[in-house]
Amino acid sequence: MRRLALIVAVAGIGAGALWLPRFSGVAPAFVKEQEELPGAAWTVTTERIPLLTPHLHEYDPRYEETADGGGSSEAAIFTHGVEAFSEITVAPQDLWVTGYRLAIHNAPGITLHHAGITRMDEANPVCPQYRKELLGMAPPVEEPIMFPEPYGVFVAKGTPLQLYAMFHNPLPPFGPGGTYENVSASVTIEGIPAESVSRAPLEYVRLHIDDEPCADAIGTFVVPPRAEHFERGADNSRAQDPARYRFAHEGTIVLMGAHIHSWEGGEKVAAFLNGDSVAEFLPYRVGAEPWSWTLPIQQPENLAVRADDVLSIAATYGNPAERSVRGAMGMLGFWFTAR
Repeated sequence: MRRLALIVAVAGIGAGALWLPRFSGVAPAFVKEQEELPGAAWTVTTERIPLLTPHLHEYDPRYEETADGGGSSEAAIFTHGVEAFSEITVAPQDLWVTGYRLAIHNAPGITLHHAGITRMDEANPVCPQYRKELLGMAPPVEEPIMFPEPYGVFVAKGTPLQLYAMFHNPLPPFGPGGTYENVSASVTIEGIPAESVSRAPLEYVRLHIDDEPCADAIGTFVVPPRAEHFERGADNSRAQDPARYRFAHEGTIVLMGAHIHSWEGGEKVAAFLNGDSVAEFLPYRVGAEPWSWTLPIQQPENLAVRADDVLSIAATYGNPAERSVRGAMGMLGFWFTAR
């Protein structure tokens, strides 16, 4: 089973909060046309981050010990990481995307927090004020994501796409630390020209738990102090909550992947269909380092949905500390095909 997680978010370079570009209802005017695709594959690369420096994570005890609560140049705080994005790229032909692979250049793969391909001409189905997410990924980056037969993601000629990546480089025990130069991310998209084959089309949706729904496209929530197995999920009293999705048509969920901050006490992401549990994602260590966790992708067997069915998520955290965890995350990305 492929181990690359499915999640997405932001664009830009620098420090600060994370947003997907807002959706204006029209495609951007500036685009870069690609060469004709040899073998129906092409690679999109972000701009380079000149210097990726280590920083203290906000939950590192040393963060509070700095002179100004962690904001000093010594601490080099980037609470939400450093972002990079590519030029906007236009698909030169109709294509069925059959898979893709991620590469990180000039830094360890674990410094990538997440990355993804954004479709710049459509609205996000969960938070419509932002752009649509087409493909998503996160560490570990060693293996590609390949869609099972007979599925694929259809990209029409002229579709404007942009790659974004967010890097997160805290000092141990939250990350490897270190200083890296000219860091970038690239995604190679594998596909088949649409004129030569037909596939069942996949749609991608990412759910996320957020204390302020759709205030940004990423979503975080607070875990209270001294909490054991604290569960946070969709709020059904809200008209719009990015932790749930209502299907407009019947279909099948083909792939699912989750994201949680295991190094901050994240224990589990669970998925529910009309309130019934259909999947659980339990993180496990993939190395000796305390930050090396992963959540494997799952390929459900015959997970059918009907029109008006609701898929929702919940995340479970433990927090033995005397203060709240303020940046907890719980996400689920899934691909489904409508019938």
